[in-house]
Amino acid sequence: MHQLYQMLQDLYTKADQIDYATINAIEKEIERWLIRSIYAPLKLREKNAILKQHKKKVQTIGNDGENSVKLIANSFDTSIKGEFSKKVQQVVKEKAESYLELGNAD
Repeated sequence: MHQLYQMLQDLYTKADQIDYATINAIEKEIERWLIRSIYAPLKLREKNAILKQHKKKVQTIGNDGENSVKLIANSFDTSIKGEFSKKVQQVVKEKAESYLELGNAD
């Protein structure tokens, strides 16, 4: 910022001696400053907001999926008996946990 300020101050003191190359250099420096100080931070904030919103949606979907699978597992409990029932419950429990991992993935 200090460099930009100094360049602008020089511009006003030597207004009658300025050539196209100097004006072009000042213009580029102003553009660089705008990008570093204003545009880049805004874009980063936008990106982070989108990522946060997306992660929240994925986590909600994962929680809904886990709840649905657990609901199905509970209905199996009453209708299926024996060794087959235990294996089904084990697999369903593993699948339900995999839905929770959706929300934790980065």
